[in-house]
Amino acid sequence: MKMILQRMKILLFGLMVGLLGQTSWAYFFDYGTGVRPTGMGRAYVAVADDVNAINWNPAGLALLDRYEITTMYAGLFAGFEGRLFTGQRDMLGYNYIAAAVPIDPIIGFFGGSWSRFSSMFYRENIVTIGYARTLTFTNFDYTTAHVGMNLKIMNWSSDATDYSSAESKTGITADVGILYPLPEKFVAGVCVENIIPANVGVTTYEEVPRNFRVGVSWSQDLQPLGSIVDGILFSAELVNRSYMQNKTTVRFGTESWFFNGLAAARMGVNSTEFTVSVSGKYLFEALNMTQLQLDYAFVWPFYIQKTYGTHRLALTASWGKLTGTKIERAEKALVEALEPEENLAEKRDQELAEQRAQEKARLKALKAQLRAEIKEVRKELDRISELIKLGQIPSIQFESGKTILRRNSFKSLDQIGAMLEKYPRIKVRLEGHTDSQGKAKLNQKLSQRRVESVKEYMLGKFKLNPYNLIPVGYGETRSIADNKTAKGRAANRRVEIKVLMPAGMEAPAAPFGPKDAAEDTVKEPISPEDIVSYEELDKLWEKLKVYEMQMSTDEVEELFEQQHQENGKNQVKEEQKKKQKEK
Repeated sequence: MKMILQRMKILLFGLMVGLLGQTSWAYFFDYGTGVRPTGMGRAYVAVADDVNAINWNPAGLALLDRYEITTMYAGLFAGFEGRLFTGQRDMLGYNYIAAAVPIDPIIGFFGGSWSRFSSMFYRENIVTIGYARTLTFTNFDYTTAHVGMNLKIMNWSSDATDYSSAESKTGITADVGILYPLPEKFVAGVCVENIIPANVGVTTYEEVPRNFRVGVSWSQDLQPLGSIVDGILFSAELVNRSYMQNKTTVRFGTESWFFNGLAAARMGVNSTEFTVSVSGKYLFEALNMTQLQLDYAFVWPFYIQKTYGTHRLALTASWGKLTGTKIERAEKALVEALEPEENLAEKRDQELAEQRAQEKARLKALKAQLRAEIKEVRKELDRISELIKLGQIPSIQFESGKTILRRNSFKSLDQIGAMLEKYPRIKVRLEGHTDSQGKAKLNQKLSQRRVESVKEYMLGKFKLNPYNLIPVGYGETRSIADNKTAKGRAANRRVEIKVLMPAGMEAPAAPFGPKDAAEDTVKEPISPEDIVSYEELDKLWEKLKVYEMQMSTDEVEELFEQQHQENGKNQVKEEQKKKQKEK
């Protein structure tokens, strides 16, 4: 196994002959995930405030207040002309993708990443799942600490060569990290990597090396000065890696942002390399405040000759609602927790008042939209009715004495269906009518089944909500012409479409005062049977009623959900009773 590892060293790094006598450290070497951390000389354990935190200090996930995803590619050691023991040249590549999901300060924050190092016959894959949360301590001056941990699955594999057979091994380990805000805008960070022994040897027991990193960072906001520089950040870090025979190294990095966060420059140095990095950012305000950031870093290694250095490129996207500054968010939660009860009650009343105002505004806007949509639907139905009267399109007709639609009825039904599909919130009643020939009870059943056939046709051809189409058969009870003449009976055999008015918008009496009532007053007369429940409107009505009872948002949602389920059960029972009566 030692011989194989020696060859891997030549393959992976092409180092000087002096390095070949060391213990086997080629497994899962620190290739440097992410462009921003690498550009800061890898002094990142006390910074770790973006999606890259998962691989540098998982506690930093607790600082994120937006969803983030990043992807990176690095061509390692460009221009390196060393050849493999096979006589071939090799290309060393490194790919990386990570995502962070800030769920909730109480539940915690999650992240995941995958990195892959690859050469001609050797590969390393690491899958990382991270978790972090913020802790508060009331008996210390500085009460906020962020803690995190990673679970890592590490796999390496090599292809068969003339000198060795194909090999593969997987190990599981973990990391733990802490970020601790200090006074004067300092932050301390600690991370211990690979704390669980992970055997990745094939013929002998060989552990992934443990690593210990501790550092401190300092930042200063310069925007109040009105300069093009938004702020500066300095970071320093001590690293002890077991594969380097417990040798401790030092890293330094700095970062500055410019032009209101649209550009950045970085520089760093450590015992093995010098780094520089630049970034550009673009904000899409219309897409949920989505930000795209492009990062580039150049790394010049001190330990490899005849190379043009390593070039790294990353693209990062972040989106979601900004919820405050990163370090201060947990401190704010602690302050709120320690506030006197009277302050909390006053703040709660204020929040509820704001919520009521928002719901009233939403209700007002929805009612205005429904009024406009109802007006448009009625206008379109009148237009279709006029075309039918003029004979330009056929009326809705059925086979004599049957519920089967005639094909020439499809044209008018298609126009009605397309119009209702355009206004998916509007409810209509499909009214069926017959002449007076035959028994009244049979005529009523015939008219009911005919409008149900109309509903089935429209649901089969258009994307409509079945609960918005209400079929009602009136039989011979609503004649519009004389049933003694053939012409009159033909006019009475008809299907009419009636637009239904939302409950709460039909009369001057309204729950929230004369102003709202005046706005809801409808000019034309409306019969009680034309007033039905509109679910979206009812939800807002119920929310407002509950807010008047001084309930919180969560309590409102829970109560409404219970009412909604109960209404659904009642509706199912009514439909079952109706079907039993028909049978």
